[in-house]
Amino acid sequence: MITTNYNNLIAEYDAVKAGYTTFNTAVTSYNTLKDAYNTALKTEKTRKADFFKAAMDAPTKIPDRPCVPTTPLAYTGPPSIVLAAAITAA
Repeated sequence: MITTNYNNLIAEYDAVKAGYTTFNTAVTSYNTLKDAYNTALKTEKTRKADFFKAAMDAPTKIPDRPCVPTTPLAYTGPPSIVLAAAITAA
């Protein structure tokens, strides 16, 4: 018979929750860096489009393109009960 310890389930849930919290923090950081990158690209593109700005203004420093954070694995839930083993064990 399979028994599931409540504390083990809570610990597993907390670990998954911590993984998603870390991912959400990484997404927020990524979005900030992405917005800065896109703004710098747009600024440089408009500078190059205008002949006088291209000749007079300094080039815009474009930051490195940020990488998308890795999505955490989906939560599969608590271990499932094997009915064949549960029936024969009883």
